[in-house]
Amino acid sequence: MPERPGLEPQYQGEGGRDLTRRGFLTTAAASAAGLIGYEITKKFGNPPKEEESNVTEDEESLVEEIPELPEKHNTPTLYKTGRLAGQKFSSLYTTYTGIKGIVPAEVQIDFEYRLQEMWKQKNRKARGGKVVVNTGRKLRIEYSKGKNLENFQEYLKSVEDVVNDLKNAIDYATLGKIKHLAKEERGLVEEISRSITGKDVMAYCLTELMPTDRGALNKEVMDFLLKNAGSKFIESIPALGDAKTSFGPYQFTEFALYNTKMEKRGASIVNQALPQNKRIPGSVAKLRGMAHHKAAYLFVVNNIADLVHSVSWEQFSKLDQRYKNKNDLIAFVATSHHAPGSARGFAKNWLSSKEYKPYSEFCKGHFVGYAKKTKSNLAALSAR
Repeated sequence: MPERPGLEPQYQGEGGRDLTRRGFLTTAAASAAGLIGYEITKKFGNPPKEEESNVTEDEESLVEEIPELPEKHNTPTLYKTGRLAGQKFSSLYTTYTGIKGIVPAEVQIDFEYRLQEMWKQKNRKARGGKVVVNTGRKLRIEYSKGKNLENFQEYLKSVEDVVNDLKNAIDYATLGKIKHLAKEERGLVEEISRSITGKDVMAYCLTELMPTDRGALNKEVMDFLLKNAGSKFIESIPALGDAKTSFGPYQFTEFALYNTKMEKRGASIVNQALPQNKRIPGSVAKLRGMAHHKAAYLFVVNNIADLVHSVSWEQFSKLDQRYKNKNDLIAFVATSHHAPGSARGFAKNWLSSKEYKPYSEFCKGHFVGYAKKTKSNLAALSAR
């Protein structure tokens, strides 16, 4: 259950006093007159019966070990860099491409070699952990069999299709029971979730994968990689900052996607509100292709639900209006992907402010950079 302040107004959902949106917002204004001091304690219904759990990350370690792959020597292919020519590469741009410094008009890259070197670094970070090593080997084998070359617009279209499909597939009544949402909470969660687009999701994908707050450059680098390394390359990139089995466009860990009979986390919670044929795997190690983007959207919905369920009446009424500013909403989405608890804290301070200020102004530390990057990425994706 999400964290909740000690004292909050009370409103009831199914089986209690169901307020209309107008009535709810009107009543919320009266909180200072005596409603403060109650908690939403109404619980209703039981979550749907659990289906058979998917293989989890821990269980994945029990499978037969993938044999060590032969060392891949660097045998590069010549690529034209197009609009990237003249840019200066460092950090993750260099890690992905091998280009350091000024980007030439043509460059030689072996993307299978780049992937090998990234997974070597990941394995060192994980100290040779079996699940990490096995997952990296599987992904490299799969990548060697086909790269799925496409351009950015084609890839974005696929992401948009996935997001639109999930919007219509989620059973919000079931989600409300799973997350213990009152009727008005459930309505706002659905409203906000349906406002999220494929471009919004891709904006925070770029925040996770790319090192700078230059949205236009991040988009160009993504386009270059998709055209020349392929979508399978993007979906096989390991997260180099942790020792977990984390990889792909959103660098998921088991804290954001996890499904066992005893526990479900993050995207796996909302996954229960989908029809069986729409569901994602319960293990990060088993994510492939568009399942990464499905998981990302489901995690967005989970974090929105946790925020809505944790705020006061007054904060709820402000969220009902402020989420319509996409820069604020997607900055919250991106920072929540990084650290849900911290992002909820920033959001509550944002929603407690008497006068409107951007969500990013309430972020602290490195979260400020996340919000700034996401705003820039969103602007680049919205530009013609």
